[in-house]
This record gives sequence, C-alpha cells and structure tokens, in this order.
Amino acid sequence: MSQPAVICRALTKSFNATAAVHAVDLSVPEGQILAILGPSGSGKTTLLRLIAGFEEPDHGEIRINDQPVASAAVFVPPERRRVGMVFQSHALFPHLTVADNVAFGIRDEHDRHQRVAHFLELVGLEKLAARYPHELSGGESQRVALARALAAEPVVVLLDEPFSNLDAELRVRMREEVRLILKETGTTALFVTHDQEEALFMGDRMAVLRAGRLEQEGTPEAVYSNPASRSLAEFLGHAEFIAGVVTDAGLETELGRLAQRVDLPPGSVVEVGFRADDVALAADEAGEAEVLARIFRGGTTLYRVKLPSGKIVHSMQAHTLTLEPGSRVRLWLEPHHPLPCYAEGKALRIHEMAPRRH
Repeated sequence: MSQPAVICRALTKSFNATAAVHAVDLSVPEGQILAILGPSGSGKTTLLRLIAGFEEPDHGEIRINDQPVASAAVFVPPERRRVGMVFQSHALFPHLTVADNVAFGIRDEHDRHQRVAHFLELVGLEKLAARYPHELSGGESQRVALARALAAEPVVVLLDEPFSNLDAELRVRMREEVRLILKETGTTALFVTHDQEEALFMGDRMAVLRAGRLEQEGTPEAVYSNPASRSLAEFLGHAEFIAGVVTDAGLETELGRLAQRVDLPPGSVVEVGFRADDVALAADEAGEAEVLARIFRGGTTLYRVKLPSGKIVHSMQAHTLTLEPGSRVRLWLEPHHPLPCYAEGKALRIHEMAPRRH
C-alpha cells in the first residue's frame, strides 16, 4: 500500500459563519488520483485552496509528504508546499511564451531547458514552445498549464474543474489525455469537478462533497453502485426508488421479487434504489404496465413506463427493441448486482440470496 501523499484531518474552514469545509478527513496515496465530486458551493475549491495554502484552516491539520503544512501550530506558505495547481482558467502568464510558462516553477537553473523540453514533449506541445498563450487553443492552454504544474516536481497536483471551459468533445478528449499523463508520470492528484461522468472516469478513488461535508469516499464503482444515503443516490443521478417489503424469500416489490436480504424483520418496508439499466422489459399484450414514451438515444432506447399502481419507472433497452407508446409490457428487476436499499434515508447492509429459478 502506497504511503499517503496528502492527509487532511478534521479540516474546517468557514466564511462569515458559514462552513465551506466541515471536519473533512481525506487521505490520498502516492500516485493515485482522487476525484472530488460535488455541486457548486459544496466546498470543493475551498478544499483545494486549503491544501495549496491559499487559505488557512480554522481547525484541523494538513500533511503533505508526511510533513505538517497547516495546523494550529504550523502554516507553511504555498511556495514551500510543493503543490502544483491547474486552474479552471489555466492562469497562464500572457507575456511569457509556452516554454517560459513551463519554466516558471523550475528552481534548478542547470537543467531548466532540458526539463522544459521534456514536459512539453510529454504533453505533445514541443513544437509550440515559442508561442504565446493568446495563440493557443483551449486544449493546448490546458496542456501547458499541466506541463507547468508537473515541471515544478510537486508532491501533488491540484486540478480545479480544469475542463469546464472546453466544449463537450474536447473535454472528453482532454480528460483522457490528462489522466494518461498523470498515470504515466505517477503523479498524485486531486481532481475537482461537478460532472459525475468526469469524476467516475478520472478517479482511482472518488469523494463526494456536499455542503462542505465529505459524504462518501471509495472507488468510483463502489460509490456509484452503493450510495451511502438516499439523497446521495439522487445526487449521483438517474436513481429511482421503489418500495420493497422484507420477506424470508427476499424483497417483494411491484417489479417482482429481489433476491436480497436486509437486517430488518419480515414485514418491514424499505426503499430499493435502481437505475434504468436494472429494469428488464418485454412486450406482453396481457401485461399490466403501459409504455408512456419511447426516447431513442442512438445505441439505446429509454422507455418511460407506468406501473399498475400509477408509479412511473424507466427501462433502458437496446435500440433494436421498438415499442410504441400505449404498448402493454411486463417489467421486472434484473440488475445482476445487489441493489442499494434504504430505511429512513440511510443505506442498509445487503445480503445476497440465491436467485430464484424461473
């Protein structure tokens, strides 16, 4: 297990009596990328600014490379923390060339030229060394900002919504390129975003920050598949819920029986969280459910369906299945993985059961 490059303990920062970051505990192992996901105003940028040294915490501790840089007794200024920063606006120096921007943070004059050449080659911009920032595209500016951050030999690189000013296609391409560069160089990074898809792609691990509080941290797969609360499941997007009654045979729902057991007595009612790709659908003239809408998405089709109770659910199907509104259908849960269950908004421990034979 790698040693932590960055540790935050009980980190707290308030502005005008409002907590922007509240009692946050984080540990980022060397060489890993931690994606920090949260809505606007959740404290993501404040957290990065605390780690960088642009803000001083009210309480808590920050350690970088196992050295304290912020605590009740210590405050190390930004220039001595060995932290690289990639800003949303790129923040390149307009009067400096690409090469001079990259060279800015390199302390050792003896190998400055070689290091600039190395990092420009790493980001694929060696032919643009003599250009100025106003002569670059958005993607090129982003890569210069990353090269500048890496060239200073930081312990950790902080990226604050670095792709938000790029168009959709370039954004996808840049996140692939930046992640590859970070992994090739073994760089520890904290990557802040409000984009769920971006966080899931970029992070070796993912932390969800809301209202200044760290709500959940884990692998992207674990956080997405098993949100710790109902509200977090809603925030992560596209979550739907259906009532389930606890029985000895599993959870009985309007979408059939789910072969899962929770630590509640029979007869208890829980909420089962699912997404459209967890719902199987088949045409059935005798079916009690009705297709309300068919939404074609290219490779897939999303069906909006009304259940006998009047509840509306969605089912994601291959584009080859074509059912028009008004069609009668049969639906059932077929997730191929445990589905999260909630009682009073909190996640319950799930125990899988042997599936039923049809």
